[in-house]
Amino acid sequence: FCPGVEIMYVPDASVFVEEVRLSRGLCGASRPGHFRGVLTVVAKLFNIVQPDVAVFGQKDAQQVRVISRMVRDLNMPVRIVVHPTVREPDGLAMSSRNAYLSAEERERACCIHRAIERAEDRFRGGERNGEVLVESVRRDIEMAGQVDVEYVSLVDDQTMEPVVKVGKGPVLLAVAVRIGKTRLIDNAVFSPGLE
Repeated sequence: FCPGVEIMYVPDASVFVEEVRLSRGLCGASRPGHFRGVLTVVAKLFNIVQPDVAVFGQKDAQQVRVISRMVRDLNMPVRIVVHPTVREPDGLAMSSRNAYLSAEERERACCIHRAIERAEDRFRGGERNGEVLVESVRRDIEMAGQVDVEYVSLVDDQTMEPVVKVGKGPVLLAVAVRIGKTRLIDNAVFSPGLE
């Protein structure tokens, strides 16, 4: 199944699917219109294929939450399954964008996952202050040098709202950076029972 552009995107299209809460921050803030495009094409795909199940990767956590909300709100008969982030042996989250990294940039990109792991260690040690966790990740990534941090955010795992102090529910620590011309994202979910 490989529909052409002319089938999926008619030139005078005027109907789109948009989510207005979960898509406001993180990648939605830095890439206006991105999730409208994602939801529109996914809705079209679901309508054409009529799947029972669709699997999306945790690496794109905000995208998964936004698609899940679309499915729920529009009563689409599709079960969304979230697959854990698949990683390279050195910890870098697998992505087609990794191919754009030079060897030196690729090595530097490993700082993202290491910084998230160190924040997870802090969380396991009892740290619940969102600002401390976020700043520790930002600092650890910036120490790698030549990495432009787009955002490091701690948000509620379901609402995508910023979290100042971790309470009882799971939180998402999300990161977006640019290394050279390549934009990379990664994340981890921290649950209070993680100690």
